[in-house]
Amino acid sequence: MFKRTLLVLSIIIFASLACQTVTGRSEESEDREASEDREASEEREASEETEAPDEAEAPDETEAPDEIEVPDPPYECTDDIGCVEIAPGDPVKIASLQVISGSVASLGTDQVRGIELAMAARDNQILGHPIELQAEDEGCSAAGGTAGASLLVADPQIIGIVGTTCSGAAIPASQIMSQAGLVMISGSNAAPSLTSQPLGITRGQYWQPGYFRTSHNDEVQGTAAANFAYNELGITRAASIHDGDFYTEGLATVFNREFEAIGGEIVLATAIDRGDTDMRSVLESAASLCLSLLTPAFWIISSRVSSFLLMDSRSFAIAHSCFVIFQNRTF
Repeated sequence: MFKRTLLVLSIIIFASLACQTVTGRSEESEDREASEDREASEEREASEETEAPDEAEAPDETEAPDEIEVPDPPYECTDDIGCVEIAPGDPVKIASLQVISGSVASLGTDQVRGIELAMAARDNQILGHPIELQAEDEGCSAAGGTAGASLLVADPQIIGIVGTTCSGAAIPASQIMSQAGLVMISGSNAAPSLTSQPLGITRGQYWQPGYFRTSHNDEVQGTAAANFAYNELGITRAASIHDGDFYTEGLATVFNREFEAIGGEIVLATAIDRGDTDMRSVLESAASLCLSLLTPAFWIISSRVSSFLLMDSRSFAIAHSCFVIFQNRTF
């Protein structure tokens, strides 16, 4: 009886232990599966967070944003006499205003050729633009200067003028071009009234903004002639003759002023008509003064009526023992 009871008890204990073992294994299995499920779930969530949505992809942080083009502000001209706007590829237009017809045409033609040579030296271009030249004739007169300058300023793309040849043409031409906001540069104008008179002290009567010259001011030449006559030739009395042109009158005026300033005496200051061919009347007046003073007179003759006056003045000078210096240049 006791053995049977012990056997039953052993069976119950063994069954109980077996049950606990199975239960423990089952719980461990469930815990492991739950842990695996959690890890899988976390991996899925992490994967979903790193994947970009199909609808709107996140921008690549390494890509630079598109640049926004800001238009250049409109150009504002601040130059006192004006500006010319030239579009890309358009020509830079310059002009010449020289005497290219008549008896002194060679003077202006030489300057036009010089402009053309300067353009050729630059392959007819500047700052990536082709250069165009428009040449007009100023006729060595005020009327010609007015007409030629009026034609040139009618083209708003012309940036400047090389001219004039003659001072008489420059006076109206410089006023027209200045009012139009252009620049004009002369290689031969010498009349003091175009820039300064006396030299570097006051503006000349016909000074204009935008007008320049590379030739000398006759304040320089007239002063040099006066000093040469008085200091080198020893002449103390002089007569001056001009033809009424702005160039010749300006030169004679400076000579007279400077000759008297250093101690000389101007015994005759007169003018002839540019159309005259008989110069005997004015030369007789000078010759009579030369003889009555019993000293050599010095005539500075500034005139483009050259052939008649030169021949007559030479014969009078020889006959009356007077000194003659003939001045004939541009203008």
